[in-house]
Amino acid sequence: MRSDKNGAQFDITPLLGTWINSNPVTEWITKFTLARKGEKFTITTSGARKPVDWGEVEITTYSDNIGETAFLAFYDLGSVKSHLAANTNKGLIVIAAFHRFEDPEQTNFLCREFYYREQ
Repeated sequence: MRSDKNGAQFDITPLLGTWINSNPVTEWITKFTLARKGEKFTITTSGARKPVDWGEVEITTYSDNIGETAFLAFYDLGSVKSHLAANTNKGLIVIAAFHRFEDPEQTNFLCREFYYREQ
């Protein structure tokens, strides 16, 4: 994947809006909203368990060689640090979420889920 020329953000305007997890019993991200703030893009994320409101963070956007879009985000939720690597595929957004726990008793965890656009 590459970002636009000179490291500028790739325009993901067609993806703006709210996206819902296709797994109604997820233990992680239930939905998220992509927005534009000036020249930057952000994600606001809702979780299935505390903290439910992950807040809003800036994302880095990308495009691959066939024009599919992707983005990266990072959340520091205190007890867990989460890297979100997302890409588009057939009208869905797929997020691979890499969760690293501060508690040494908890094992780091990867979760991959699919999101559809809210109607």
